Amino acid sequence: MLPDALRDDLSRLVFDGRYEELHADLVEILHHEIFRYREGLTTAEQTALSYERLRFLNDALEPASEIVRRPLRLFALHEWPGLLDSTLAIPMTIHYNLCVGSILEHGAGRDDLTAELRELETMSSVGVFLATELGYGNNVAALRTEAVYDRHTREFVLHTPTAAAQKFMQNTGHPGVPKLAVVLARLLCDGTDHGVFPFLVRLRDADGPRPGVTITLLPEKPGLASDNAVTSFHHVRVPHRALLSGSAADFTEDGVLDSALHSHRQRFLHTMDRIQSGRLCGTTGLLAAARAALFLTVRYAHHRTTFAPGAEDVPLIAYRSHQRDLFVPLAQVYAMTFLVNRVKNRYRDRADGPGPDHELNRLLAVTKAVATWTAAETLEVCRERCGAQGMLRTNRIIDWITAAKAVITAEGDNKVLLLKAAHDMLSGRGYTPPGPGAAPRPGKRDLLDTGFLAELLAFREHRLHTAIIRSMAERLAEGASLFDAWNGRLNDALELARTHAGRLALEALAEAAAGARTEEGRAALLGLARIHGGELVGTADGWYLAEGALTAGQVLGRPALTDELCAGIAPYATALVDAFGIPATLLGSPLADAAYQDHYDYREPDGTAITAR
Repeated sequence: MLPDALRDDLSRLVFDGRYEELHADLVEILHHEIFRYREGLTTAEQTALSYERLRFLNDALEPASEIVRRPLRLFALHEWPGLLDSTLAIPMTIHYNLCVGSILEHGAGRDDLTAELRELETMSSVGVFLATELGYGNNVAALRTEAVYDRHTREFVLHTPTAAAQKFMQNTGHPGVPKLAVVLARLLCDGTDHGVFPFLVRLRDADGPRPGVTITLLPEKPGLASDNAVTSFHHVRVPHRALLSGSAADFTEDGVLDSALHSHRQRFLHTMDRIQSGRLCGTTGLLAAARAALFLTVRYAHHRTTFAPGAEDVPLIAYRSHQRDLFVPLAQVYAMTFLVNRVKNRYRDRADGPGPDHELNRLLAVTKAVATWTAAETLEVCRERCGAQGMLRTNRIIDWITAAKAVITAEGDNKVLLLKAAHDMLSGRGYTPPGPGAAPRPGKRDLLDTGFLAELLAFREHRLHTAIIRSMAERLAEGASLFDAWNGRLNDALELARTHAGRLALEALAEAAAGARTEEGRAALLGLARIHGGELVGTADGWYLAEGALTAGQVLGRPALTDELCAGIAPYATALVDAFGIPATLLGSPLADAAYQDHYDYREPDGTAITAR
């Protein structure tokens, strides 16, 4: 088969058949000169450049409101700019998804917001989203920024009552960039707390922060030039129309809150709805970086030679140790890519209803946590396998590693998200555990059978689910508090959610393999599925052995089997990474080029070599 046919078959699956529709123009835009790598910028210069690039990108695309209304287009947007500028990715996702998205969602049908939306669409102001507070972190429901309703003027007075209530880490600090914010605050009226609502607030114009708004830049972060700051309010008055409550709530003429949402929790969840899509935005962006790192590292491994006992120099990829280091994360990243594709489609097709979509919430939580951890681990491996080259910013990987650290704790810390998902799974919210059944019979199956691997994962998922529920019930019957009963099984709960996500990813990868149109495509993806499933089972092979679900021979032989599977992937490796659709010219990294040494062949204009610089 021609290599291009295999690459195209795999690429069709990676992009869910929508590359031309959703991605092609983004790649073309990013080839513009403005996105080229620049050496030696100060933090302030990099921040300014990132905002300049964001405006260029915004001008080249359809209006922000159109992008936000098409979730798959919004997610596609997050897969590309961050590959060239990790700092740019942060204000981009906040502007489009969190700010514009919140206004469209909570201000639907309101003509009085047209001017602000136009301002954001032309990017004469950049949108920001202020939720997290210094003293409350992930516990946004406990935030303390106040919005006190003045029934006489029909205005709201925003105020930061304590140092702990200062808005923390948002990108509000760069001078000269006007910022229009969606601010989450606790709505108070006549001393009554009505819960958390979003408000549209102008933070700064070209001349600086608005009266009553204090913005202080935070210390620098290595490798990330986002203008994170601490932001506070001192009795800032905003008009009645600043309340973005949608159809959920509003004040009557006599100053009484009329709300269709009767509990603080319902109001908070309604307010935070854009965080759900934000989890997919961050996940798709970081997973794209992991794919790009594999693209560079696998190509580099094919043309970087090293010594070999009893032979001429060989490429790095010839070594089984190098194959395992690269092809295990390649399998995992492919699995996560297909899982994320499933969840993106599920999000697009979500139904509007009066209550939360527990199934979707669980999928978003476990996918964000497991996929971003996988991406971060992949980036670290790729950096190491590229040696000193991996440390150079021109090769991009080191910047993506910094971005990964930000994404893992953004839109909900990964571990907290997994625990919340596990709690919902144990409570039966939008989840039914795999059927009980006996342990799979290892003597009749082997670890090359992806169906057997999926059954093993389902078996462990069921057992963990059952054991946690039984244990907590016993502790409660003995008089333990609910917290103590739950706290004693937290690590098992995390393992339950991880196992669940791993099983879903394996199923998505196996389904993609079955959907390949070429024999080679099916073989390559089936090999990756076997590797991914084997690694998941291998993390708990002692447990499976104790349960009689694996034999001692299968446990002992699994590492050698992984080596053989990786060797089987080697002929497909280049096609598998080329299928990620990343033009080498886009990244501008020497690693992608077989003549990478030429990038360091510095010469004088007359062609003579430079011996000292």
